[in-house]
Amino acid sequence: NTKFGAYLDRVKFLETQNRKLQAQLDDLKQKWGFDSGKVKDQYDQALVSLRKQIDDVTRDKALA
Repeated sequence: NTKFGAYLDRVKFLETQNRKLQAQLDDLKQKWGFDSGKVKDQYDQALVSLRKQIDDVTRDKALA
C-alpha cells in the first residue's frame, strides 16, 4: 500500500508538472507567432519588390 500511495503521489506530481509545462509552451507559441507575424509584416513589401525585380531581370535576360 505504501508503494501504491507513493506511486499515486508521483503521478499527481507529474500531471501537475505537465500542466505547468503545457501552459508555458502555449504561452511561448502565442508570443512566437505574434513576433513572427510582426517580422513578416515588416519585410513583406520589400520581398514583393525584390521578387518583382528578379522576375523583370529574368525576363529581360530571356529576351536579350
